[in-house]
Amino acid sequence: ILPDGLLNNQGDRSNCPQTRKLLVKTGVIEAIVSLPDHAFRKSGAQNKTSILFFRKFTNEERRLFESEYD
Repeated sequence: ILPDGLLNNQGDRSNCPQTRKLLVKTGVIEAIVSLPDHAFRKSGAQNKTSILFFRKFTNEERRLFESEYD
């Protein structure tokens, strides 16, 4: 479960772009499910959140990715 800002923020002072690059380099984003803004309101959270379904690369997938994009 991630705050939506991690997926959308483009700011230079943010770590969000680097986090997205790390995700792309290490695995496959299978799906992103956006939750309603009130999903965690009772716990005091005010951020809109999403569920990220992520699968790490197998060794073979990692080798293929690195050979194509590095």
